[in-house]
Amino acid sequence: MTITFGLKPDEFDLNNIRRAFQTAEQLGFDKGCMGDHLHETIITEDRSLAEAWTTLSFLSGKLQKLRLGICVLNINWRHPVLAAKMGANLDILSNGRFEVALGLGLREPEYLAYGFSFGSPSERIKKCEEFAYLLKNLWTSDNLTFKGRYYALQNASVYPKPVQNPHPPIRVAAMGEKLITAIPKWGVGWYVQDIPDITPYREQVKWMDNACRQEGVDPKQVNRGAKLQVIIAETEKELNEKVMRCYQKSAFKLPKQLTVDDYRKSYVTGTAERVREIIVGFVKLGASDFIVSFMDPEFRENDFHSVELFSKEVIHPIKSEYN
Repeated sequence: MTITFGLKPDEFDLNNIRRAFQTAEQLGFDKGCMGDHLHETIITEDRSLAEAWTTLSFLSGKLQKLRLGICVLNINWRHPVLAAKMGANLDILSNGRFEVALGLGLREPEYLAYGFSFGSPSERIKKCEEFAYLLKNLWTSDNLTFKGRYYALQNASVYPKPVQNPHPPIRVAAMGEKLITAIPKWGVGWYVQDIPDITPYREQVKWMDNACRQEGVDPKQVNRGAKLQVIIAETEKELNEKVMRCYQKSAFKLPKQLTVDDYRKSYVTGTAERVREIIVGFVKLGASDFIVSFMDPEFRENDFHSVELFSKEVIHPIKSEYN
Protein backbone atom coordinates (compact mmCIF):
# COMPACT_ATOMS: atom_id res chain seq x y z
CA MET A 1 0.00 0.00 0.00
CA THR A 2 1.40 3.39 -1.05
CA ILE A 3 0.51 6.33 1.18
CA THR A 4 -0.08 9.69 -0.55
CA PHE A 5 -0.78 13.19 0.73
CA GLY A 6 -2.52 16.12 -0.92
CA LEU A 7 -2.87 19.75 0.12
CA LYS A 8 -6.18 21.59 -0.16
CA PRO A 9 -5.48 25.35 0.09
CA ASP A 10 -7.63 28.31 0.99
CA GLU A 11 -9.81 28.84 -2.08
CA PHE A 12 -10.80 32.49 -1.62
CA ASP A 13 -7.52 33.82 -3.00
CA LEU A 14 -6.00 32.72 -6.30
CA ASN A 15 -2.52 33.80 -5.23
CA ASN A 16 -2.80 31.66 -2.10
CA ILE A 17 -3.74 28.62 -4.20
CA ARG A 18 -0.78 29.11 -6.52
CA ARG A 19 1.73 29.59 -3.71
CA ALA A 20 0.27 26.74 -1.66
CA PHE A 21 0.56 24.30 -4.58
CA GLN A 22 4.12 25.38 -5.33
CA THR A 23 5.02 24.95 -1.66
CA ALA A 24 3.33 21.54 -1.57
CA GLU A 25 5.36 20.36 -4.56
CA GLN A 26 8.61 21.54 -2.96
CA LEU A 27 7.81 19.85 0.37
CA GLY A 28 6.98 16.39 -0.96
CA PHE A 29 3.19 16.42 -1.12
CA ASP A 30 1.84 14.21 -3.89
CA LYS A 31 -1.09 16.33 -5.02
CA GLY A 32 -2.92 19.64 -4.76
CA CYS A 33 -6.70 19.56 -4.58
CA MET A 34 -9.58 21.99 -4.92
CA GLY A 35 -13.25 21.84 -4.08
CA ASP A 36 -16.13 22.59 -6.43
CA HIS A 37 -18.54 25.22 -5.15
CA LEU A 38 -20.35 28.02 -6.93
CA HIS A 39 -20.19 30.05 -3.78
CA GLU A 40 -19.49 29.45 -0.13
CA THR A 41 -22.59 29.12 2.02
CA ILE A 42 -20.97 28.84 5.45
CA ILE A 43 -18.47 31.68 5.33
CA THR A 44 -18.97 35.07 6.90
CA GLU A 45 -17.05 37.76 5.06
CA ASP A 46 -16.72 36.58 1.46
CA ARG A 47 -18.75 34.29 -0.76
CA SER A 48 -16.36 34.20 -3.71
CA LEU A 49 -14.42 31.04 -4.52
CA ALA A 50 -11.91 30.15 -7.20
CA GLU A 51 -13.24 27.94 -9.99
CA ALA A 52 -11.54 24.55 -9.84
CA TRP A 53 -11.21 23.47 -13.48
CA THR A 54 -9.72 26.67 -14.86
CA THR A 55 -7.42 27.14 -11.86
CA LEU A 56 -6.05 23.61 -12.09
CA SER A 57 -5.61 23.94 -15.85
CA PHE A 58 -3.52 27.07 -15.35
CA LEU A 59 -1.47 25.49 -12.57
CA SER A 60 -0.81 22.33 -14.59
CA GLY A 61 1.69 24.36 -16.60
CA LYS A 62 3.32 25.86 -13.51
CA LEU A 63 3.97 22.61 -11.63
CA GLN A 64 6.26 19.77 -12.63
CA LYS A 65 5.06 16.73 -10.71
CA LEU A 66 2.23 17.61 -8.31
CA ARG A 67 -0.93 15.70 -9.15
CA LEU A 68 -4.05 17.84 -9.56
CA GLY A 69 -7.36 16.81 -8.07
CA ILE A 70 -10.90 18.02 -7.54
CA CYS A 71 -12.19 16.92 -4.17
CA VAL A 72 -15.03 16.93 -4.45
CA LEU A 73 -16.61 17.49 -7.85
CA ASN A 74 -20.31 18.24 -7.47
CA ILE A 75 -22.11 15.91 -9.89
CA ASN A 76 -24.97 18.39 -10.29
CA TRP A 77 -23.09 21.37 -11.72
CA ARG A 78 -22.15 19.71 -15.04
CA HIS A 79 -23.30 17.02 -17.40
CA PRO A 80 -21.02 13.95 -17.16
CA VAL A 81 -20.06 14.27 -20.85
CA LEU A 82 -18.79 17.79 -20.19
CA ALA A 83 -16.97 16.63 -17.05
CA ALA A 84 -15.39 13.75 -19.00
CA LYS A 85 -14.24 16.08 -21.77
CA MET A 86 -12.79 18.59 -19.32
CA GLY A 87 -11.11 15.87 -17.26
CA ALA A 88 -9.53 14.24 -20.32
CA ASN A 89 -8.26 17.61 -21.49
CA LEU A 90 -6.74 18.44 -18.10
CA ASP A 91 -5.14 15.00 -17.90
CA ILE A 92 -3.46 15.65 -21.25
CA LEU A 93 -2.36 19.17 -20.31
CA SER A 94 -0.85 17.88 -17.06
CA ASN A 95 0.73 14.82 -18.67
CA GLY A 96 -1.37 12.37 -16.68
CA ARG A 97 -1.68 14.08 -13.31
CA PHE A 98 -5.46 14.59 -13.00
CA GLU A 99 -7.80 12.80 -10.61
CA VAL A 100 -11.28 13.41 -9.27
CA ALA A 101 -13.50 12.59 -6.33
CA LEU A 102 -17.24 12.87 -6.93
CA GLY A 103 -19.72 14.25 -4.41
CA LEU A 104 -23.49 14.42 -4.12
CA GLY A 105 -23.52 18.01 -2.90
CA LEU A 106 -24.72 18.67 0.63
CA ARG A 107 -25.41 22.40 0.89
CA GLU A 108 -28.99 23.01 -0.21
CA PRO A 109 -28.78 26.85 -0.08
CA GLU A 110 -26.17 26.72 -2.84
CA TYR A 111 -28.58 24.75 -5.03
CA LEU A 112 -31.47 27.10 -4.35
CA ALA A 113 -29.37 30.16 -5.16
CA TYR A 114 -28.83 29.00 -8.74
CA GLY A 115 -32.02 27.08 -9.43
CA PHE A 116 -30.65 23.53 -9.20
CA SER A 117 -32.84 20.73 -7.94
CA PHE A 118 -31.46 19.36 -4.68
CA GLY A 119 -33.26 16.01 -4.76
CA SER A 120 -33.59 13.33 -2.11
CA PRO A 121 -30.56 11.33 -0.90
CA SER A 122 -31.68 8.25 -2.83
CA GLU A 123 -32.07 10.31 -6.01
CA ARG A 124 -28.61 11.82 -5.65
CA ILE A 125 -27.05 8.41 -4.99
CA LYS A 126 -28.58 7.00 -8.17
CA LYS A 127 -27.45 10.07 -10.10
CA CYS A 128 -23.92 9.66 -8.75
CA GLU A 129 -23.89 6.02 -9.83
CA GLU A 130 -24.81 6.98 -13.38
CA PHE A 131 -22.33 9.87 -13.38
CA ALA A 132 -19.44 7.64 -12.24
CA TYR A 133 -20.34 4.98 -14.81
CA LEU A 134 -20.48 7.50 -17.64
CA LEU A 135 -17.29 9.26 -16.61
CA LYS A 136 -15.33 6.02 -16.53
CA ASN A 137 -16.78 4.62 -19.75
CA LEU A 138 -16.52 7.85 -21.73
CA TRP A 139 -12.81 7.85 -20.90
CA THR A 140 -12.33 4.22 -21.97
CA SER A 141 -14.88 3.52 -24.76
CA ASP A 142 -14.78 4.47 -28.43
CA ASN A 143 -18.46 5.36 -28.24
CA LEU A 144 -21.12 4.90 -25.65
CA THR A 145 -24.86 4.42 -25.71
CA PHE A 146 -26.62 4.63 -22.37
CA LYS A 147 -30.11 5.19 -21.05
CA GLY A 148 -30.55 5.72 -17.33
CA ARG A 149 -32.88 7.58 -15.03
CA TYR A 150 -30.97 10.86 -15.30
CA TYR A 151 -28.80 10.63 -18.41
CA ALA A 152 -29.24 9.29 -21.94
CA LEU A 153 -26.42 9.07 -24.50
CA GLN A 154 -26.46 7.84 -28.09
CA ASN A 155 -23.07 6.94 -29.62
CA ALA A 156 -21.34 9.51 -27.44
CA SER A 157 -17.56 9.78 -27.46
CA VAL A 158 -14.83 11.78 -25.78
CA TYR A 159 -11.60 12.40 -27.68
CA PRO A 160 -8.74 12.74 -27.19
CA LYS A 161 -8.55 10.20 -24.39
CA PRO A 162 -6.84 10.85 -21.06
CA VAL A 163 -3.17 10.01 -20.72
CA GLN A 164 -3.63 7.73 -17.72
CA ASN A 165 -4.47 4.11 -18.40
CA PRO A 166 -7.17 2.97 -18.10
CA HIS A 167 -8.37 6.40 -16.89
CA PRO A 168 -7.71 9.05 -14.24
CA PRO A 169 -8.52 7.85 -10.70
CA ILE A 170 -12.18 8.26 -9.71
CA ARG A 171 -13.32 8.24 -6.11
CA VAL A 172 -16.60 9.06 -4.39
CA ALA A 173 -16.86 11.09 -1.19
CA ALA A 174 -19.25 9.23 1.12
CA MET A 175 -20.02 9.44 4.83
CA GLY A 176 -23.42 7.75 5.15
CA GLU A 177 -24.15 4.04 5.07
CA LYS A 178 -26.39 4.07 1.98
CA LEU A 179 -23.82 5.71 -0.24
CA ILE A 180 -20.83 3.85 1.21
CA THR A 181 -22.47 0.47 0.65
CA ALA A 182 -23.33 1.39 -2.95
CA ILE A 183 -19.73 2.18 -3.94
CA PRO A 184 -18.18 -1.33 -4.29
CA LYS A 185 -20.25 -2.25 -7.34
CA TRP A 186 -19.29 1.02 -9.09
CA GLY A 187 -15.60 0.17 -9.40
CA VAL A 188 -14.34 3.43 -7.90
CA GLY A 189 -12.45 4.53 -4.80
CA TRP A 190 -13.84 6.02 -1.59
CA TYR A 191 -13.20 9.16 0.48
CA VAL A 192 -14.47 10.27 3.86
CA GLN A 193 -14.47 13.97 4.66
CA ASP A 194 -13.57 16.17 7.60
CA ILE A 195 -13.76 13.71 10.47
CA PRO A 196 -11.53 14.49 13.48
CA ASP A 197 -10.40 10.96 14.36
CA ILE A 198 -10.84 7.31 13.48
CA THR A 199 -13.82 6.65 15.77
CA PRO A 200 -16.55 7.13 13.11
CA TYR A 201 -14.26 5.72 10.43
CA ARG A 202 -14.16 2.30 12.11
CA GLU A 203 -17.91 1.91 11.60
CA GLN A 204 -17.74 3.25 8.06
CA VAL A 205 -15.02 0.71 7.21
CA LYS A 206 -17.30 -2.09 8.45
CA TRP A 207 -20.05 -0.86 6.13
CA MET A 208 -17.65 -0.79 3.20
CA ASP A 209 -16.09 -4.19 3.90
CA ASN A 210 -19.47 -5.87 4.34
CA ALA A 211 -20.75 -4.34 1.11
CA CYS A 212 -17.62 -5.50 -0.73
CA ARG A 213 -18.14 -9.07 0.45
CA GLN A 214 -21.78 -8.99 -0.59
CA GLU A 215 -20.81 -7.78 -4.07
CA GLY A 216 -17.97 -10.30 -4.39
CA VAL A 217 -15.37 -7.51 -4.39
CA ASP A 218 -12.03 -7.77 -2.61
CA PRO A 219 -12.16 -4.96 0.00
CA LYS A 220 -8.50 -4.23 -0.68
CA GLN A 221 -9.37 -3.29 -4.26
CA VAL A 222 -11.34 -0.23 -3.12
CA ASN A 223 -8.86 2.62 -2.77
CA ARG A 224 -9.63 4.52 0.43
CA GLY A 225 -8.82 8.01 1.54
CA ALA A 226 -9.70 10.79 3.95
CA LYS A 227 -9.90 14.55 3.67
CA LEU A 228 -8.76 16.01 7.01
CA GLN A 229 -8.89 19.47 8.54
CA VAL A 230 -5.80 19.91 10.69
CA ILE A 231 -4.51 22.16 13.46
CA ILE A 232 -0.89 21.24 14.14
CA ALA A 233 1.90 22.72 16.25
CA GLU A 234 5.31 21.79 17.60
CA THR A 235 4.45 22.08 21.31
CA GLU A 236 1.34 21.92 23.47
CA LYS A 237 1.76 25.57 24.40
CA GLU A 238 1.93 26.62 20.77
CA LEU A 239 -0.98 24.34 19.97
CA ASN A 240 -3.23 25.91 22.61
CA GLU A 241 -2.40 29.38 21.30
CA LYS A 242 -3.06 28.31 17.72
CA VAL A 243 -6.41 26.72 18.58
CA MET A 244 -7.51 29.99 20.18
CA ARG A 245 -6.45 31.98 17.11
CA CYS A 246 -8.30 29.57 14.84
CA TYR A 247 -11.39 29.83 17.00
CA GLN A 248 -11.34 33.63 17.18
CA LYS A 249 -10.46 34.20 13.52
CA SER A 250 -12.36 31.37 11.88
CA ALA A 251 -13.50 32.17 8.36
CA PHE A 252 -16.59 30.04 8.95
CA LYS A 253 -19.73 30.69 10.90
CA LEU A 254 -19.45 29.02 14.28
CA PRO A 255 -22.52 28.17 16.38
CA LYS A 256 -22.79 30.55 19.32
CA GLN A 257 -22.83 27.65 21.76
CA LEU A 258 -19.61 26.13 20.38
CA THR A 259 -16.88 26.31 23.02
CA VAL A 260 -13.16 26.43 22.30
CA ASP A 261 -12.87 22.84 23.52
CA ASP A 262 -15.67 21.73 21.20
CA TYR A 263 -13.99 23.56 18.33
CA ARG A 264 -10.70 21.84 19.09
CA LYS A 265 -12.37 18.42 18.97
CA SER A 266 -13.93 19.20 15.58
CA TYR A 267 -10.58 18.89 13.79
CA VAL A 268 -7.49 16.72 13.73
CA THR A 269 -5.76 18.72 16.44
CA GLY A 270 -2.44 18.06 18.12
CA THR A 271 1.30 18.25 18.16
CA ALA A 272 3.00 16.75 15.14
CA GLU A 273 3.43 13.48 17.01
CA ARG A 274 -0.28 13.30 17.87
CA VAL A 275 -1.40 14.20 14.34
CA ARG A 276 0.91 11.52 12.98
CA GLU A 277 -0.61 8.95 15.37
CA ILE A 278 -4.13 9.84 14.22
CA ILE A 279 -3.26 9.46 10.55
CA VAL A 280 -1.47 6.17 11.18
CA GLY A 281 -4.71 5.02 12.78
CA PHE A 282 -6.49 5.67 9.48
CA VAL A 283 -3.71 3.85 7.61
CA LYS A 284 -4.10 0.78 9.80
CA LEU A 285 -7.78 0.74 8.86
CA GLY A 286 -6.92 0.75 5.16
CA ALA A 287 -6.79 4.43 4.18
CA SER A 288 -3.92 5.30 1.89
CA ASP A 289 -4.76 8.68 0.35
CA PHE A 290 -4.99 11.82 2.49
CA ILE A 291 -5.98 15.36 1.58
CA VAL A 292 -5.17 17.96 4.21
CA SER A 293 -6.31 21.52 4.81
CA PHE A 294 -5.05 23.69 7.64
CA MET A 295 -7.38 25.74 9.80
CA ASP A 296 -4.97 28.33 11.17
CA PRO A 297 -5.56 31.87 9.85
CA GLU A 298 -1.86 32.19 8.96
CA PHE A 299 -2.36 29.52 6.28
CA ARG A 300 -4.92 31.76 4.59
CA GLU A 301 -2.32 34.54 4.55
CA ASN A 302 0.45 32.60 2.76
CA ASP A 303 2.26 31.57 5.94
CA PHE A 304 2.96 27.89 5.31
CA HIS A 305 4.69 27.01 8.58
CA SER A 306 2.02 24.42 9.35
CA VAL A 307 2.48 22.87 5.91
CA GLU A 308 6.24 22.65 6.47
CA LEU A 309 5.79 21.10 9.92
CA PHE A 310 3.27 18.58 8.60
CA SER A 311 5.58 17.63 5.74
CA LYS A 312 8.61 17.14 7.99
CA GLU A 313 7.00 15.46 10.99
CA VAL A 314 4.02 13.63 9.46
CA ILE A 315 4.45 12.93 5.74
CA HIS A 316 8.10 11.90 5.68
CA PRO A 317 8.00 9.60 8.73
CA ILE A 318 4.81 7.86 7.54
CA LYS A 319 6.11 7.43 3.99
CA SER A 320 9.42 6.11 5.33
CA GLU A 321 7.57 3.46 7.31
CA TYR A 322 4.84 2.43 4.89
CA ASN A 323 5.97 3.20 1.32
